[in-house]
Amino acid sequence: MNRFFPPRPENLFIMRARSGVVAFYAFAIIGALLLGESAFRGRWDVVFSALPWTLLVLWVLYMTALQPYIGYTDRVVVVYNILRRHEFPWSAVSKMTDHHQFVFMLREGAPIKAWGGPVGGRPRGNGFGSMKPVDRTKATPLDHLSEVWQEGRGKSMGKGATTTWNTPALLLGLVLVIWALLTIA
Repeated sequence: MNRFFPPRPENLFIMRARSGVVAFYAFAIIGALLLGESAFRGRWDVVFSALPWTLLVLWVLYMTALQPYIGYTDRVVVVYNILRRHEFPWSAVSKMTDHHQFVFMLREGAPIKAWGGPVGGRPRGNGFGSMKPVDRTKATPLDHLSEVWQEGRGKSMGKGATTTWNTPALLLGLVLVIWALLTIA
């Protein structure tokens, strides 16, 4: 795997949305149960025709919901989005926001949006049209990252981000699409 990506920094703390983990494993369990039930009944034609589609949905869920994350150490940030990985030092960050996703504004280059990080609380309705205010006394993920950013700016050097593509995942997705299309041909 190190042929395709730079080595992961030591002591990398990973933040990811819990909903993606739940969605991936829930579908994996449901898919395994349905395929297992067909295999138990001896319907191997159903198993072999549904297997590539099940794996393709699992691949999409993995790429969009489970794999994206924000990782950080005291010196570097790693943002893993769908099919791409960005790595940059804390000193390269000029501002961070989290409206619907984390956005790292860099001193040089385009902003980097993190699709897989957790978000702070949003106002929620009670079903009758009124909104409950968000409890701002709790620390949000942005508050936590801001603290690490303030401490890490002096420890890291560099101004830009390095971006790499997840070539093995892209090739696996292509193989799964071709396999799935062959089952209907």
